[in-house]
Formats: sequence, structure tokens, C-alpha cells
Amino acid sequence: MTADRDEQQQEYLARLALAIAEASTASGPEPDNEDLAALLDNRLPLERRQQVISHLANNSELYSQWQQLLTDLECWETSDTNVSSISGRHQPKRWRHWLAGVGGLGTAAAALLVGWLILSPGTDGPLSLDQAYAEYSPQLVEFLSEQPRMRALPIAVDPETTAMLAGIYAGQQRAGIATSFGGIGEAQLEMAQQQYGDKPQPSQNPAFERGRWLVIGAAICASEPDQIARITLPPPADSLPEPQASCDFIDAQMRQLQALLKP
Repeated sequence: MTADRDEQQQEYLARLALAIAEASTASGPEPDNEDLAALLDNRLPLERRQQVISHLANNSELYSQWQQLLTDLECWETSDTNVSSISGRHQPKRWRHWLAGVGGLGTAAAALLVGWLILSPGTDGPLSLDQAYAEYSPQLVEFLSEQPRMRALPIAVDPETTAMLAGIYAGQQRAGIATSFGGIGEAQLEMAQQQYGDKPQPSQNPAFERGRWLVIGAAICASEPDQIARITLPPPADSLPEPQASCDFIDAQMRQLQALLKP
């Protein structure tokens, strides 16, 4: 297994740990060994995956089988193979550093990481914006955490640009992080959100959806640019260029916004 593949598996299993810790009442048929193996390989349909996770959270005997499966694949440290829970005091040693970082992200970001597992259908087909936010939440958190802190003064802009900036702000809130974005100051985004929220809006404002698309798109382009085509394009907006599934297009949109917002 390559280093990148090993890291991806560790992160996937860590998200499983978080999801099991959050699960409540068991639902659906009790899982068998094939279900556990499919869960490990991320091959279960969404509904069945939720059911299996709920049983792991409520059945100590089943959880022991799951733990043994991890042990057999050398994903669990030998000294941890006798634990019976995946709560905070019983975390695999290889995950402790990673999960400590999750804890530092705050409740909203940690919940988003759990959402990656619970909400993502685990397919390679087109993703809606909400599905993209769930599936690529680690990339979003990392991308936003690296944005510089800017204190540029807010500048009045037209309603469509305001809606797009409000969409960017809303996208950041999916990760529980408020910061600048692509050279646009945090103060500008907050002001746009306030102005946008003060007026009645249609159920789906194309410019607002464009802003949400830019946030998750920029995060994906920064880490996995070949995945950008998986995201469903936002609807066309009156005075905005037709959206394209391209990282170059996203960069160009961000530069246009920066030019509009220069003092």
C-alpha cells in the first residue's frame, strides 16, 4: 500500500470512529462478516452503511468482530486490541494525533467530518453541492485553515456580487470557519452575508449558489484538481460567466472578485 493510500485509509477509518461514536439506536438487519468487510472497503450503499454503523455503536460483540478485522489488517496497534469501545479514551494509537487535530477544529468542523461518512454516497457519479461539501470536508477544512487573515475594509458592491460573497461565507460556515477567501477579506464576506440575509431571497439564488460552488471548488482544486468535474455546476447567473468544471475557471472567477473588491 502506498503512503498516500495508507493515509487515506487511516483518515477513512478515523471518520468511521467518529461516526460510530455519534451513532444512536441500531437500525436495519444485523450486519454479517460481508457487511463489515464492505464497510472497511467503503463499498456499502448509503442506507446500509448507516445501519451497519448504528449496530457497531450498540453491539459490543459485533464491535469486537470489527476490531478483530482491523487487527488482522494491521490497522490497529497490538496494544489496543482488547478495547471494547471507540470512545475518546479508547482511540487507536495511530489515530490519536489525527483526531487531536479534529478536536482543535471545533464542533462544527468535527461534525462536518462525520458528515463526510454519513452523507456521502460513496460513488464516483456527479455530486450536488451539499454532497460535495460532505465528501470533501477534510479538503475544505484544510484549505480554509490555510487562508491568510486579511483586514481589508468592506466595499459596497452590486446585489449579485453581494449574493455570491454571501454564498462564499455560507460555504465557509459548513466547515465552521470564518476567514478570508482568495484575497477577499473576512469583513467583506461578513458584511455581504448580513446584507443578503436582510432581504427576502428566492429559494435558490444563482449567484449565492455560485459562491458556495467557488468555495468547495477552490478547496478541491487546491488538493485534488482532477476531481473538480465531479461537482454539479451551479445554475447560470444573469451577469456572471457560464460556469465551467475547471480549476482555471474557478481561479479566474476569484481574480474577478478580487478586482471588484480592491479599495
